[in-house]
Amino acid sequence: KYFRFPTNTKRHEDLVFWATILREGYVCKGNPTPLATYIIHEGSRNTSKIKLVLPLYEVFRKNFKHNPIRSLYHVICFVLYSRKKYKNS
Repeated sequence: KYFRFPTNTKRHEDLVFWATILREGYVCKGNPTPLATYIIHEGSRNTSKIKLVLPLYEVFRKNFKHNPIRSLYHVICFVLYSRKKYKNS
């Protein structure tokens, strides 16, 4: 089966892509080994995590069809996980 990267969202395309694959019943496993590195330049799309919050909420509402409360819950989990992740690195 072929999967296409979503074109109906401006951000978090990777989240929607992987969720689509998992919903089809495929199993994914994490790989702790870095396979690539990249540099986030000032002013790039991912420099401000705050700017990612509203688009993430919209992804949960529009792409995953979650209600507002469940969407907000997942956004809060994302924020808390991101803070923990970047605090420890």
